[in-house]
Amino acid sequence: MRNGYLSILQAGLVANLPSVASDADGPLPKIYYATDTNALYILNPAHSGGAAYELLMQFKPVTVAALPTANLIVGSEAVVSDATTPTLGATVAGSGAVQVAVIWNGTNWKVA
Repeated sequence: MRNGYLSILQAGLVANLPSVASDADGPLPKIYYATDTNALYILNPAHSGGAAYELLMQFKPVTVAALPTANLIVGSEAVVSDATTPTLGATVAGSGAVQVAVIWNGTNWKVA
């Protein structure tokens, strides 16, 4: 039997997220750090449609247009670099010049 704890944390390009279908470690938690986007993903075996890696946190500021809208965990966090007149709790809008933290509420990215 393979020691699954050795592969709990992995890193690489976001395009190379590990294939869950080929994962031989079973239900152990997995964390993946995308070195190209400074994003942290976590394996969610309970994800609808089967196990999937979901964005947990985006460390590097990105534009509003570049924020992901799929495979997200409610409460995921990111920082955007181009918010337009951000208001606490409002859905973030882009094309501005304000850097602000945002949180995914399951439907939209909201100003934190």
